[in-house]
Amino acid sequence: MADDTLLSQTDMDSLLESLGADGGLDDDLGGGGGAASSASRYKIKMYDFKRQTRFAKDQLRTLQHIHDTFTRQITTFFSTSLRYLVSMRIASQDQITYEEYIRSVDNPSLLCIFNLGTLEGKAIFEMNLELSFAILDRLLGGTGDSKQEKRKLTDIEEAVMNKIMQRILQELNEAWSTVVPLEPQFSMFESNPSFTSIVPPNDMVLLITFEVNINNIEGIINLCIPYFSLEPVASKLGQGHYWAIHRTEAMDGNVAMIDSRVRSMETNVIALLGHSNLTLTELLQMQAGDVVKLDSKPNDEIDILVGGQKKFTGLPGISGRHMAVTVSQIVEDKDDLDE
Repeated sequence: MADDTLLSQTDMDSLLESLGADGGLDDDLGGGGGAASSASRYKIKMYDFKRQTRFAKDQLRTLQHIHDTFTRQITTFFSTSLRYLVSMRIASQDQITYEEYIRSVDNPSLLCIFNLGTLEGKAIFEMNLELSFAILDRLLGGTGDSKQEKRKLTDIEEAVMNKIMQRILQELNEAWSTVVPLEPQFSMFESNPSFTSIVPPNDMVLLITFEVNINNIEGIINLCIPYFSLEPVASKLGQGHYWAIHRTEAMDGNVAMIDSRVRSMETNVIALLGHSNLTLTELLQMQAGDVVKLDSKPNDEIDILVGGQKKFTGLPGISGRHMAVTVSQIVEDKDDLDE
């Protein structure tokens, strides 16, 4: 009896085909027509679990602003140091694994490894060798257009580039100062990217690529910062926090500017010797040489008015060939007394 109730493969295929034709199986299991309708309603986006995005869009915009400031400062530094027209811009800003970054670096290269100071870990500042040789040639008295084969820098060349890197790290600290005092410290130069294991291969890093043009010599500069180093300050990278700091700095700057301008303004200061009451007839009959009697005595203190308001009292006198007044007392403002 049990054998009669079992379905053959043919019966099962027929049953599935009938359910599919009615739409019942597709609706229940989310296949067929249901999947097609879902695809039409939603836009499917591929996601790579090996390259997980760590920074939100507003944080990436803040990082863009920070390194835009860094770009302008470095452009000014190179222009004044090399006495050439220098242009520099951010070419890209990516979140990739450290392994992907290392694979993209040529061997040999100029890799500056530096400590992040107040943040945990190390970062890498990579400069294209052709660009490095152009900078070195110019600083050592050349025209900056000498082309050399890719090779490791000599000890003398590293000593010169060390000073350049120190200044670059100083400008990087200045650009980051609105978010966190970075205080980066130079660690070492390295030419082989395989020897720069600052984080495990699968860790995410922020890679900012700069395009630089010095006297028609183009090159690439990369700044590689591990995500775990920036994670403690990620909350400060939000647009609201970043622009709030800038508004506060702008207000402080305005207050200082207003204070400076107010202090440099000129105002009238009047030493009031005394008062006298005259009739209109006496005023009309007044002539040169007439003496007007005041209500104050020679040794009495007189009022000193600033902007029409009594601010001081003092004693009249002479300083050289000029009349003068010695301030003897500061008059407190009535509004201050009421408070």
